Amino acid sequence: MSKLYVLLMLVMLGTQVNAQITITNATFPVLGDTLHFAFYTSPNILAFTPPGGNQSWDYSSLTADFAQQLIFKSPATGTASVAFPGATLLYVNNNLENYLSVTNQAVAFLGYYGADPIGIGFNVAASYNPPIVEKRAPINFLILIKYPRGFYCLLPCQIYRLRLLINSPSGPIP
Repeated sequence: MSKLYVLLMLVMLGTQVNAQITITNATFPVLGDTLHFAFYTSPNILAFTPPGGNQSWDYSSLTADFAQQLIFKSPATGTASVAFPGATLLYVNNNLENYLSVTNQAVAFLGYYGADPIGIGFNVAASYNPPIVEKRAPINFLILIKYPRGFYCLLPCQIYRLRLLINSPSGPIP
């Protein structure tokens, strides 16, 4: 009988125990979801600790300075849905239409449509190439993944023509 206990103990010692969660695609946004955000802008009471397990944080004393909601809609309701044919979700944030592609493996940010980022006064459809992967599934604790980045911007014809005029080695292009 004692040999059975020893064998059982050896089997249990050889078994890896993993108590960390795995994030699955069940956490990905779907059409009609609403995300509620609360922002705290006075970081003087926050104390950050090194990453890793066995951590405990108590943020019960935090109060929101302002709040925001993101509602996930059909991309067909967006102004620039044709510029993002692979989009499966859309959310509007600060008058910018943000287009996402959601699959079983990832949530990818395809790009946005709205006012140009430097304030010239026209609307721009900006897409990322490759798309920015915001979330992957499955994800395990302390897994680090690097993503490549690229940016592609669709500008109005007048701006593109102006660029050709400025950069043309042979002078102005009619």
